[in-house]
Amino acid sequence: MTRAGVRLTALSVVVLSACSTTAPGPGPGDQRDRAATGSDRAAGSSASPSTTQAEGPLTSLSARAIADRAIAANRDAGSLSVRGRTVQEGADTSFDIAFDIRGRCEGTLITKGQGNVDFIIDNGTTHLRLDEQATRGRFEGEPATEVERAVEQEANRWLELAADDTGSEQFRDFCDINAFISRIEDRTAGARKGEKTVVAGRPALSLVMEDVDKKPVVLHVATQGPPYLLKVEKTSGRSPGVFTFGGFGRPVPTGPPADEGPPDTTDGG
Repeated sequence: MTRAGVRLTALSVVVLSACSTTAPGPGPGDQRDRAATGSDRAAGSSASPSTTQAEGPLTSLSARAIADRAIAANRDAGSLSVRGRTVQEGADTSFDIAFDIRGRCEGTLITKGQGNVDFIIDNGTTHLRLDEQATRGRFEGEPATEVERAVEQEANRWLELAADDTGSEQFRDFCDINAFISRIEDRTAGARKGEKTVVAGRPALSLVMEDVDKKPVVLHVATQGPPYLLKVEKTSGRSPGVFTFGGFGRPVPTGPPADEGPPDTTDGG
């Protein structure tokens, strides 16, 4: 199942490209701001209103302080879902994924022209299910008889990957929620406050950054209730895409995969 794993690793770069691979690096002033906000976060700990609940007008804070509160709120949620669509190197991919701090993760990847991949990770065990198109792609270049055998035996069936399988390791790395959030956190330098917006019915404030090509990358942070990072979007330049966060604190339903239907990652907000 190594090829499927490689495909997911590529997608993880795509999903994070709006922030982790395109935003500018921090400058000296940003490092000082991060040190200050990091100390505040450590002092406030888990139930602190400064990290999990908007305290006073969020819009009165600096863009960097708002970004730090949003990252802290998403991390403190313990679990979340992310869904969206992105295009990289001509591959148009939609995704719907839920994961938590214990490493439990499930989701669906749909790439136009390449097929669908469902996956579940629980207690360190990785299960994959590829549709016929994705299975044929995984065996591209193999003799026709081998391809047809694989389609008959593996397509639309749940397969368990060995713990030391390269694909299994790549899926587990992708589903590390702390690493996922940290990669966004590391790239929030240079943000400036934008317009008030609404995401899935929630009032929000946009934070605007620029990627290496000087194209805008926009983060949307909730201004009521916990200051969650709700949405990241990049509409122009290389690797455009949008992904939306939800399901904050909601348990990730995992366990042995069922034979019918893809994993359900509906977050309901």
